[in-house]
Amino acid sequence: MGERKVLNKYYPPDFDPEKLPRLKRKANYQESIRMMLPFSLRCNYCGDYMGQGTKFNSRKETVEEEDYLGLRIFRFYMKCRNCAQEFTIKTDPKNADYVPEMNCQRLYTPYRELEKEAEEDEEGGPGTAEDDAIRALEKRTMESKRDMEIMDALDEQRALNARHLTIDADEILRRRNAKAQESQDDDGNKLTADEEQELRQIFTKDGTKRLVDDTGDSHGLVWDEETIRARAAARAAENAKAASTKARRASGQVAALRIQGTVVRKTPSAEKPAIAGIADYGSSSSGEE
Repeated sequence: MGERKVLNKYYPPDFDPEKLPRLKRKANYQESIRMMLPFSLRCNYCGDYMGQGTKFNSRKETVEEEDYLGLRIFRFYMKCRNCAQEFTIKTDPKNADYVPEMNCQRLYTPYRELEKEAEEDEEGGPGTAEDDAIRALEKRTMESKRDMEIMDALDEQRALNARHLTIDADEILRRRNAKAQESQDDDGNKLTADEEQELRQIFTKDGTKRLVDDTGDSHGLVWDEETIRARAAARAAENAKAASTKARRASGQVAALRIQGTVVRKTPSAEKPAIAGIADYGSSSSGEE
């Protein structure tokens, strides 16, 4: 019997709420709800009194072309329990309350008057002349302080705008690109300490070196210091490029797969790696035979 009153529903794995049909409701659609009176009121047709909290079957609709700061206003239709005359009330988002609209009258509630008086006192209600003068002075002081803050903010914004006018975005980008290019060139042409030592050893006193083959015979070719430095820098750049390419290729090609607790390296070659479990099984079976 527990399956009769379950609250959870089963949703299949391929359930898509976007495919559910949408209900097309009219603009003046009325929804049937059950609610309680938010305040005590009196029916204007028969004079019957209905207290706060009385339950009614009512109809709710959205008031067209009327809202408060983007908040919708709802209207509720109810019927008098004595004469069945229909009366309506509306929501009041401004005061977080309800207001009677048609065929009803709200009864007097003392706490609403007390709340209204408290709000008037906070906002600066009627008082003596001295109190009025003090309030006026405080108001002027607050206004002057607010004006000073606004002026300071405006001055700061003007200074910031003037600073931005003197800055050229294209010039900044050009300088940044030039600096990045210079740094790349410096990194490519930079020699290591071993290469510097080798250059110092192969240079003669006059700054030249004669090209000699493995047999020790000179071919008559003489290189100056600048040519040797340029060739050494080019060789260093090629070595660095080859090392980076090799590392990138190795990291992209090698992938670790975990098969039956054995790590197998997968390569792009046509040959498939042998699985440790299968190889052991074949060797054991051949040995038994």
